[in-house]
Amino acid sequence: MPFQGHQIFKLKQYQVYVVLLTLWGLDFRREHKRLDCIVRKSKELNKDISQITKEDLGDSLHLFEIFSLIPGSKGYHIALVINWLCILAGIGLLTFQIQLLLQTIL
Repeated sequence: MPFQGHQIFKLKQYQVYVVLLTLWGLDFRREHKRLDCIVRKSKELNKDISQITKEDLGDSLHLFEIFSLIPGSKGYHIALVINWLCILAGIGLLTFQIQLLLQTIL
């Protein structure tokens, strides 16, 4: 691959990395809030962290939910939508990268 084509290929990959780093950052923030909640409750109740139960967290349980569900629903629709969106996004990004690679080679 020519040097200029290689640089263009690398420069156009930033979109994938921005999406991945954003998702990682959001997940890290959510996990940090959960751990902070557990540590605060263990200090308040003077318990070891491993002994904190669901009942001890009480009003902070919303931090541990991934999605807020409609009462009475099981949430299968959320998993289906997310899976299909991730599959379509992955296929789109892969197609974009292959097309970019082919343009730089040819």
